[in-house]
Amino acid sequence: MQLNKRTLQWWSLVVIILGFSLRICNLGTFGFWVDEAATGFISRLSIKDIIVYTKEHSYEHPPLYYAILHLWLQIAGDTEWPSRFFAVFWGTLALAVAFSVFLRLASPLFSIFSLLYLALNPFHLAYSQENRMYGWLSFLGAFSILALLKFIRNSSKKWLALYIIAGVLGIFSHYFFLLFPIAHLAYALTLALSSKEKRFIEATLTIGIVLFILGIALGLWLLISPGPFSMLKAELHQDLSPLIFWELWKQKLRKVLVDIVVSEPREPVIPTPILLCTLALWLLVTWASTRGILTCKPNELFLLLVFSLYIPLVEMSLIPHVIGRHFIYLALPFTFFLTLGLKFLWKSYRFAFILSIVLLVATLGYGYKHIYTVPKGDFKLAAAYISANSRPGDAVLITHPHAIFLALYYLQDAPISLYILPESIHHPTPQEIEEKVPSIFKGHQRLWLGPVDPGTLDVEGLIERWLSSNAFQVEKKWFPQSSYVALYLPPIKLYLPLVMQQWDNLRLSSDSFGFAVEEPHNFGDLVQLRAAYLDTLQPNAGSGIRILLHWRILKKTNDYIMISIKLQDQDGQVWAARLSPMQGGLLPSQNWQPEQEVDDRHGLWINECTPPGKYRLVVGLYNVTSGTNIKVEGQDYLEIAKVEVKPGPLVTPAVSINLRFGSDLILLGADQWPREMEQGATFPVSLYWLPQAPPQSKLFVNLELRDKKGRTKSSSKHLLGVSWYPIEKWEPGICVKSIQPVQIPGRLAPGRYSLYGTIVTEKGTAFTPEGQSSSWRLGTVEVRAIPRSFRKPYVANPFEAKVEGVAKLLGYELDASEARPGGRLRLTLFWQATGEPESSYTVFTHLLGPDGKMWGQKDNPPAKGSRPTTTWVKG
Repeated sequence: MQLNKRTLQWWSLVVIILGFSLRICNLGTFGFWVDEAATGFISRLSIKDIIVYTKEHSYEHPPLYYAILHLWLQIAGDTEWPSRFFAVFWGTLALAVAFSVFLRLASPLFSIFSLLYLALNPFHLAYSQENRMYGWLSFLGAFSILALLKFIRNSSKKWLALYIIAGVLGIFSHYFFLLFPIAHLAYALTLALSSKEKRFIEATLTIGIVLFILGIALGLWLLISPGPFSMLKAELHQDLSPLIFWELWKQKLRKVLVDIVVSEPREPVIPTPILLCTLALWLLVTWASTRGILTCKPNELFLLLVFSLYIPLVEMSLIPHVIGRHFIYLALPFTFFLTLGLKFLWKSYRFAFILSIVLLVATLGYGYKHIYTVPKGDFKLAAAYISANSRPGDAVLITHPHAIFLALYYLQDAPISLYILPESIHHPTPQEIEEKVPSIFKGHQRLWLGPVDPGTLDVEGLIERWLSSNAFQVEKKWFPQSSYVALYLPPIKLYLPLVMQQWDNLRLSSDSFGFAVEEPHNFGDLVQLRAAYLDTLQPNAGSGIRILLHWRILKKTNDYIMISIKLQDQDGQVWAARLSPMQGGLLPSQNWQPEQEVDDRHGLWINECTPPGKYRLVVGLYNVTSGTNIKVEGQDYLEIAKVEVKPGPLVTPAVSINLRFGSDLILLGADQWPREMEQGATFPVSLYWLPQAPPQSKLFVNLELRDKKGRTKSSSKHLLGVSWYPIEKWEPGICVKSIQPVQIPGRLAPGRYSLYGTIVTEKGTAFTPEGQSSSWRLGTVEVRAIPRSFRKPYVANPFEAKVEGVAKLLGYELDASEARPGGRLRLTLFWQATGEPESSYTVFTHLLGPDGKMWGQKDNPPAKGSRPTTTWVKG
């Protein structure tokens, strides 16, 4: 099949645009991984500091690419998208240069298919998306071959000069690029000796002289660069006995296979079948391409690709520190010979050709799936969470030295101090932890552990165990890629023993420490709270309470039980809460043993601007499995102390608003509310107010959801302040937080809505902020549709009952496998809505004995409250 010039141009343009589209897709969706963050951190430095940094740090690349990227970011902006786009640009340009080379070596159709594979290749695609130098290197590799081809064909001094420039740029961007011109020197020398042609002799001399000069330059660079020099010494002094070399080679082969399929950050998720498919494809195509080479009539252009591929492959197979991405500048010759092998199989072995296409599609498909769907870790999400919830003076402890680049990139604006444990590549020891962590707490009142991911060096969780045994965990937040961050308050230097006998021996009474729970309290027949201790009864807003609980386990359980601690005001409003397994998750309820004594530490953070006043501190046990609280003395919660919150410092809210209402009141901002909610959900909006003078009358806050046309779809009006601390009692200069619930109508059409606020007086008059209209926009909320089914399900036990205007009960399913004293019944009810009620109904379920006595009860809205009747649609 022949392609005319115009058709060829159009097809090549289509393929290059396809390649560009694949590379730009999802470019800013996922956060950086370690190496990308290192590039981002280094390129933020001044050019002088970039040179200094690359001189002083081992296993770091030369400074040229970082300097060029630095200049680009000065123009485009220092964020993920422009950083990665720089690599996309060079990776796409490499496609165009590669196609030009293909056309000089093969037919137009062969060249189009080679270009198509290179454009679709997940290996080239992934590294053309990364904020690294590999897209740039793939371009320089392709351009070096093109320049040398043009010089060999035309003896053009211009193209020889361009070849030298490309080589210099490549070598001073990545040390391994030096292997490429060495291969070209071998190529030129071979042809010079065999043909005695002037152009090859000239190329040999020129490349040799340039390599000699570059060798001297690199030698001088290494002499004045302690980092790269130490790296070179470490590589040269490795024990490379045949057995060790073989083991290293096997590890390298697996690493290269992983990189070729989906690039480095996704290594842990590669299944063995995909690796075997990749290896089988390599072996098959290598054999076929070798046969194809032997059947071709070699010329100097064809031999250039042979030397450009195989000599660097042999060179890199002998270097211990080589992984898949280091082969990126060989993408052009690799693609050419892969296509050549497929062509040979098509002509000679159709079944093998079909098999190779199946293997190729399998590896391509798997590569795309992970490139576009699997994040490169959670550090961006976790760092954003720390930034949003950190306070000035917080410490962050990361558990892998390499993660420092991610921390420096994503936490650069957070008011925190960074610490690393361990500081070098080894597993942390108990002695290191005992020395390091207490010293951190001496200078900081809050410590964030993490982000901790599966790549942590603390594989045994020794740091977390030390913190759980000594400090007080405030929260632990998990992220999708099995990473977490945890916040801790410092250990208490001196505290009361929790065991009752020790209290008696020390002759301490509850009169001296009224906030210590001294009498045992049983939570069902499962656990007993033996004692509790608080470090303060008068915390300031913007500080934490450290709580020690001492439990006795009464019996084993297979249920998942969480400790629930809440700070409630006089109206039952919750102002601080913690929900956690025992010992911060290190002692899950499934591991409880009867008669086990457990010391359990919790930190409860009281947010800035919490209204000053008296609160109740309560403790409960929540059974996640059943969705119920375990009763304690007939109640859901046990009050362990009365706490008086004192005024604290001002806060900088996550959402800054800064609206001034006359001379009396300033709205500082709000906490970040959920950006995406289901129909029928209620979410709190926390607003921060700063009174300048005591307001003289009651004020109300009205929050509205408005659609794109400005129509109000939901409105909720509540008193500003709380009943026990009304606005008339607010003191000038003391920040106050208010919590306003917003109800999303259960049948509100899915979509994006704007959240607006208005302050009104008792008479309904709007209190207008300065320079604004009476309503002010807070932000947006995305409303998701609730999944609904209009098809009647199969019901094991049909049973019809009607609630007029609400629903019809279709039947039930009952699991009585645990129907024993202390066990449970699992009842599932099936409803079909016959109306669309505006009120939320509660389902009451009672277990009655023969005499009508009630022995069990469960009352809640349908589906544990997740599907209230206000969201039901008829049918």
